[in-house]
Amino acid sequence: MEPKEIKQKLESSFSPYRCVAEISEFEDRIQFRVFNENNETIITSPEIKIYEDFHVSSLIPIIKKAKDEIKKKNYVID
Repeated sequence: MEPKEIKQKLESSFSPYRCVAEISEFEDRIQFRVFNENNETIITSPEIKIYEDFHVSSLIPIIKKAKDEIKKKNYVID
C-alpha cells in the first residue's frame, strides 16, 4: 500500500468521528488522531512505520486497538 492509501483507509475507519492522518516527510511513518463531534482529540496514535510491502491487513489490528481505546473513553464506535 502507498502512504496515501494508508492515510485514506485510516481516515475512513472511525465513523462517526473524524480522523486525521499525517504522513511523515519521508513517507516512512504515519500517525493519526481521532476527534469527537466537538473537535476535541479522543486519541492520538503512536507513529506507525510504513514498510515497503505494507498491506491493508496490517491496519486491522491498529484500527481495532484504536477503536478499543475510543470505547474505553466511553465513546460509541463500531
